[in-house]
Amino acid sequence: METRNLGIVRALGWERTATGIEFQCVTEAMAAARVALSAVAPRVVRVRTTPGPVAAPKRFSYVVGRPDLGPWSVDTAANRVTLTTGHIVVEASLDPWQLTYRTRDGRLLTHQVHDDANFAGQRFGPRPGLEVESLPHDPARRVRGVVETLLLDPEDHFYGSGERFGRLDLVGRSIRIWNRNPYGARSELAYKNLPVIVGSRGYGIFVDVPTAVGLHLGSRSNRAYTLEAEGDELDYYLIAGTPKEIVTAYTELTGRPAVPPEWAFGLWASTCFVQFTEASVLEVARRLRAEGIPCDVFHLDSFWQRAYMWCDFEWDSDRLPDPRRLLAELHREGFHNCLWINPYVSLQSALYREGATHGYFLRRPDGSVYHPIVWSQRTERGMGLCAIVDFTNPAAATWYRAKLTDQLDLGADSFKPDFAEEIPADAVFANGLTGAEMHNPYPLLYQKEVFDATRARADRVVAWSRSAAPGAQRYPGHWSGDPECTFLDLANTLRGGLAASMSGLAYWSHDMGGFWGDPSPELFVRWSQAGFLSALSRFHGATPREPWRYGDDALRIFRQYARLRSRLVPYVVSYGWQASEDGVPLMRPMVMEFPDDPAG
Repeated sequence: METRNLGIVRALGWERTATGIEFQCVTEAMAAARVALSAVAPRVVRVRTTPGPVAAPKRFSYVVGRPDLGPWSVDTAANRVTLTTGHIVVEASLDPWQLTYRTRDGRLLTHQVHDDANFAGQRFGPRPGLEVESLPHDPARRVRGVVETLLLDPEDHFYGSGERFGRLDLVGRSIRIWNRNPYGARSELAYKNLPVIVGSRGYGIFVDVPTAVGLHLGSRSNRAYTLEAEGDELDYYLIAGTPKEIVTAYTELTGRPAVPPEWAFGLWASTCFVQFTEASVLEVARRLRAEGIPCDVFHLDSFWQRAYMWCDFEWDSDRLPDPRRLLAELHREGFHNCLWINPYVSLQSALYREGATHGYFLRRPDGSVYHPIVWSQRTERGMGLCAIVDFTNPAAATWYRAKLTDQLDLGADSFKPDFAEEIPADAVFANGLTGAEMHNPYPLLYQKEVFDATRARADRVVAWSRSAAPGAQRYPGHWSGDPECTFLDLANTLRGGLAASMSGLAYWSHDMGGFWGDPSPELFVRWSQAGFLSALSRFHGATPREPWRYGDDALRIFRQYARLRSRLVPYVVSYGWQASEDGVPLMRPMVMEFPDDPAG
């Protein structure tokens, strides 16, 4: 068994549709393929390629918006069909097959590349078409993926693809869109993998498939780049415009961010990843007030629950005997609050038995409950197994939401939806899709349930999530995960935020001081300054992060910037309302504002 690339060689015919054109195509070795070209908006066209003579139905989509289509037209000439929108012209050459994208004034954006090879015939990238498993007499036994290869201009720079901790410009790199827990900020792995790239030369691309997507952005050759979607479709939107216009169009497709309440824009204090008590929480809360540090939210991290029984929503009665009293006391001190949660349930808890009895968890192909090992359950006591809530099961979603409502009834104001990057590829979901198809979308479903449960109590709400999928910007905000306490990780984290911004995440933040380790006073101050000038601001870590732990100078500077942040809240909120209208994030890299500046 071998894997072969079968490039599309010609269109045998075409027909008009309600929004464009569909082409009946043939590949090398005479396999059939279907290419649908559609007008979506003046700046947006859609290209969907599927194997076989009939287009396969769409099983999952991130797209929730229906933009105004605007004027568009289809024109024909010898061996050519052209789709024209308000800003884009797409020329389809029928034989040989090729798609070419231009602006209305004729400027070339890109075109398909079928011959990315050297003079010896060695191929650098695949031809646009299908990736198949083949046998000697069966050239397309099973389709493994669909690929697109496009011209890479020497002046092209691409940004985005989610929260990336490496170099901001993606050209020259290969990236796999597949959510992972990278345990920090020092690798190509990412919590937030978003199949959207924003170019600096007039266009960007959003790939609307739930499966893994490979982006080879000039890493195989400097002439072309490749999009590879695992499974039986490649469905992408080419968006013409400046970086801001691309992000605006992308969020019109996948949803605009909500505006958090005013109190969410102030400082968030955290218990950090330590076993706290009611007395220790109130001591920190009152010390913040005594030190004159403006602070609006107090976050109770994972140890509000019993140690390593996560996440069963049971308060640790030994350390926190009266949670209603604690939350009410925080309210009296002028703090809103936040509770840490995740979508995994320890097998040791009564909640697991309840969920398993009713079929609320992901299953293995044989129908048994899936018991993966995830970080949050790894302990020396061997409590390694958990179950994962299946949010495609409406009854399971309702059940989980009820657990959140119980905490809201106690006095909770918001939640921190942690994790959700570890969905097994062979899991089976209630909607009939596999883990390979739902691995990347899972954070979107999870965060939607948390956000909607909270919004049932208030018009404007906030969450504090780690993972992401296209559309997650609808449920702000998101933070950068678990960097180590070094200046290197501070720089990596900031790059992650800029990449997240170019991917449409309007409310991105991070743990002031870093997560793993103990920051020096200088690092704590510098990281806090960056945090106070981010969309949201929170100190948090694996060890305590109260500012008075770092000396009088650090405390003085922290107080100064906390007060600056408090004064800036109306200004920041105004940009939140703008983001709700145009999708442009609050924190922006220079290239978003000045795409024509070579120093950007």
